Amino acid sequence: MLAVFSASATLAAGDRDGPYVRVDTGISFEEIGSFGSGFDYRQDRWHEDITMPVVGFGLGYKSGRFRADLAFDYRWEKNLGKFLHPRPDRFLRADADITSYGIMANGYWDTATISLGRGFGDTGMTLTPYVGAGVGGTILHVETASADNYRSYTSDYEKHNFTWAAMAGAAVQVTEKTAIDVGYRYQDLGPFTSSPLAFDDLTAHDLRIGLRYSF
Repeated sequence: MLAVFSASATLAAGDRDGPYVRVDTGISFEEIGSFGSGFDYRQDRWHEDITMPVVGFGLGYKSGRFRADLAFDYRWEKNLGKFLHPRPDRFLRADADITSYGIMANGYWDTATISLGRGFGDTGMTLTPYVGAGVGGTILHVETASADNYRSYTSDYEKHNFTWAAMAGAAVQVTEKTAIDVGYRYQDLGPFTSSPLAFDDLTAHDLRIGLRYSF
């Protein structure tokens, strides 16, 4: 009985080694630390919290309980605005539209496999928790605008940052080749500085759901 159960769980968990593709979507709770401008009145600073969609696509390979993939992420444009100075002959406001996209190399460790009974096509369903980490690069594309009562200025900037991430979640194997992945990811996207605007760090707390298909 133990041998039969073990073989069924192994098949359902997709433990055979091989390549896979994955697609992900979710909600990103992003935080910007010390957002400000060189034209600030009294150099005040404040923190901006943004909730935005995020999507991703990846190619990977599974070997035993270890998985690795190369994934592309895109985060929707977010708009930031900041009051600068009360005097009409100074810059009154500064605004920025920020879009980010990047590539991450990720590694995951599947910690255990728990049987959930029979699923689609009489295949044994399993739950597999995992932890992971990743490193890569992110491009922050920022369109800035600043204005006073007499004139306005617009500029485009790009910043290339080193990015790291830590992940945890669980995958539910629903067929022999298909798993639904639900997880949390913390990602540090780095700082940004331009002539009118700057922030110390852009970080993201992502809640994601994805589909992984093994070949």
